[in-house]
Amino acid sequence: MSRFSQRVTEVGYSTWNRLFTSSGMLAFAMFWIAIASGVFLALFYDINRPADSLELLTIHSSAGLFFRSLHYWSAQLFLLFSVTHVVEHLLLGSERATRPGIWIRLTLLIPLIFYVMISGFILKGDSESFLARRILSGLLRFLDSSSDFLAYSFVGHDGDWQILYMHHLATASLLILIFTVEHIRLFWPRSISVLYSMATTTLLSVLLPLEIKPHFDTIVKGPWYFLGLQEILHWLTLPWLMWIMVFLLALLFVAIRFSKEKIARILKLSLLFFFIVYIGLSFIGWLFRGENWQWIYPWS
Repeated sequence: MSRFSQRVTEVGYSTWNRLFTSSGMLAFAMFWIAIASGVFLALFYDINRPADSLELLTIHSSAGLFFRSLHYWSAQLFLLFSVTHVVEHLLLGSERATRPGIWIRLTLLIPLIFYVMISGFILKGDSESFLARRILSGLLRFLDSSSDFLAYSFVGHDGDWQILYMHHLATASLLILIFTVEHIRLFWPRSISVLYSMATTTLLSVLLPLEIKPHFDTIVKGPWYFLGLQEILHWLTLPWLMWIMVFLLALLFVAIRFSKEKIARILKLSLLFFFIVYIGLSFIGWLFRGENWQWIYPWS
């Protein structure tokens, strides 16, 4: 990155942070809102009838619809601002100010965030969640071909929601909280961040409440952040190569902190290239994939 572009980036982020607040603090506030709304939903969630319990809550209670929408939007914005915060770190080169141990734990935070997001999506219990669960279980079985230990430990057996529910509600969320608190050295986000986050998620929940979809639909896709992965798996003849890709990306991310400036710049460009490709594949999955992941044209 040239000095001019570095300066523009610094001015842009400093202006944003001054007018609003940092993307990291907004992500932290969104995470707490997701936790609070998730506790409310947990009171009515039935692990034996996940889809029915959520549908009953949404249909028969305006408060239920609001809190479910609040949980959804806060989770989506938590992911979005988390990614933005990582990009901010890499663009400004502030990763060198982070202690090595914390940087490695922040690397572990990325798959944890992905897991807590996809587990929440699966816990809906509809046709889309069954597809996402099957994909995640299949990928985990490639790491442990001799048994189903990993798949059972993270996803559970088919028809059993207890383990996934426990990880989503407690284990994964608690680890995210611990690593985040260690990183920002605050247990509770700043008041202005909570105010902005609560205002935004409340507005979105009122204006764009969560849709009630049929349990089983002919066109099933994962969440928007999962579509790129689905597209990659569609083209891979050997799905276990996905784990090699994930390992290399994690290794690349860790190496940025310990590499010299020129090498770190190359590694960041490599991450940027993958990020752009993944966004492109996600758009393909969103617009050009139909039933059974067949190619379609959106204008047809």
